[in-house]
Amino acid sequence: MSSTPPDAIRPPSSGPERDPNRPTEGGLPSEEELEARARECFTQWGVIDLLAHIEVVWNRRLSTSAGRAHPRRLQIHLNPRLLARVPERIDEVLVHEAAHLATVLLHPGSRHHGSEWANLMQQAGHEPKRTHDFPVQGLRRSRSYFLHLCSGCGERRIMDDAQAPKGCDCDPALTDVFRAPRDKEGLSALNRHRVG
Repeated sequence: MSSTPPDAIRPPSSGPERDPNRPTEGGLPSEEELEARARECFTQWGVIDLLAHIEVVWNRRLSTSAGRAHPRRLQIHLNPRLLARVPERIDEVLVHEAAHLATVLLHPGSRHHGSEWANLMQQAGHEPKRTHDFPVQGLRRSRSYFLHLCSGCGERRIMDDAQAPKGCDCDPALTDVFRAPRDKEGLSALNRHRVG
């Protein structure tokens, strides 16, 4: 069964060439290996239109999402920092996102995690789960900025983490930490704050 992609779905534009010698993080599979696995799923599901165009990308900007499907770009983004913690679950996440792409083509207008998507997951040998239970500690981006201010030497460091390591050699008791919202006004307030 072949399907024609909707007009809104186009093959990815040619981007920068991949370095075939680039090491993957923590022994993770290469993007090319992941694309081959996605093509196996598309063949099994009868979605041959995706075979030549699929692109799988390790995306370090993902924080707690294991993966994300981008149907218009025919891309799957996977989170290397999270999946390095649970490498045995990479195939499950890849199939989950590939099933989203296939569902868009096979069943336009269907629900995001609907029965059509669930059927594809089961055909590929995975339980259709909407969310993951992977350990995400330390991966969330802070909703605040933190100013680490040493009253001994005056060193100032604005960080994402209240527990960030100190940079100066002064007694840690001399460092105060101030918090502000993670926005332009919060950053400006921390930049104006002085030892007082």
